[in-house]
Amino acid sequence: MKVKAVKILFIIVAGIILIVGVPVAINEAYKANNGYLALWTAADVLSYYGTILGAAATIGALIATILFTKRQIQRQSYIDLQEKKWDKIDALVSDALETIHPSRMNEILANAIWKDKGEVISDLHLYIHRLHLAQDSLIGNISSEDYKEIKAVVDGILNAAQQYSDIALELINLHSKFLQLKMRENAQTSLRIMQANPNTYDAKLADEYLQLIQEYGDLSNESINNEINKVQSKITELHHNGYINLLAQKRQTFSVITERRNQQANKILNLRMNS
Repeated sequence: MKVKAVKILFIIVAGIILIVGVPVAINEAYKANNGYLALWTAADVLSYYGTILGAAATIGALIATILFTKRQIQRQSYIDLQEKKWDKIDALVSDALETIHPSRMNEILANAIWKDKGEVISDLHLYIHRLHLAQDSLIGNISSEDYKEIKAVVDGILNAAQQYSDIALELINLHSKFLQLKMRENAQTSLRIMQANPNTYDAKLADEYLQLIQEYGDLSNESINNEINKVQSKITELHHNGYINLLAQKRQTFSVITERRNQQANKILNLRMNS
């Protein structure tokens, strides 16, 4: 601040000297009317000095305009580069949020009514695979420096993706139980057929059927569906209390980054203007 004040004071004093001091000095020099006798008068000298001073002021204003325009271009270039970078990061984060959206699991469960249970399990595995891709994309495409700026958002997405992955695995386990239930029913049917036809009875195979029936004896469609309903409630809760908060946090974080970028651009411009 002191250096800036000294600069301003110097400019003011120099201006007073050039505008007031020099003309007064010229006038006083010609009032004495002794020493070197020139062919021009004080009025001629003052007119010449005024022309030079005016030309210097014009050139100075032109130089100042050129420098200011150059600084404005530099400021805009900085903003454009930062905007391009953060637009790319914004798209990465938005894609990750779209990919991990918990409603994807609800869509899979809604289609499970008419789909084969094996297909449902495949869809859930595909969802988990996409979760991992979203995580890898964030980690692999954001520099450590930029990560610091959006750490809370990225960490929130990674944690949410892990939670959703665990729930998807839970759903895979539950839908696998439908297949196990089907295996038990098939074993019961095959055992009854074997018992009704002694000629086809295979003791070893019968023991395997009995083991299946015993292992999956507690399973029922009702109990499995009840467990799935509980998981769906958990998905809804995570959506309202977790995912929506992530969206709000993402908006706020990138708004702060934009504001900080503009402040930094203005700071760069001011520093160059003061240098």
